[in-house]
Amino acid sequence: MLPGGVENYLSEITRVLKPSGKALISYFLLSPQRPKELKDEEIRSRFIDSGKGYSTTNLQYPEDVVAYRGEYVLDLLGKSDLLLERPIVYGEVQDWIVAKRNLTGKVESNLVIRWE
Repeated sequence: MLPGGVENYLSEITRVLKPSGKALISYFLLSPQRPKELKDEEIRSRFIDSGKGYSTTNLQYPEDVVAYRGEYVLDLLGKSDLLLERPIVYGEVQDWIVAKRNLTGKVESNLVIRWE
């Protein structure tokens, strides 16, 4: 899914999520926390940076495989009034985010998760 679709997806999650509800969201994140096999230069070299917060393996059909920079996803969550419920779980292929609604009305940063 490309950024416009992700933004819409997140706003719909916020709209329908109960105040006490949580959402499990999967992404493929480009991050140093990726499992070792996905840090391999050969695999990383297949991705082309779009310059728009995501990378793809196919510029002609960018939806084929989309990977997002972690900071970009956290920014989108914040813009959608969603907060991380717990640290991101990095899988072999998909990464998992558990998010909850921001009920405080305050702008809170999701960047408390360190990208080491």
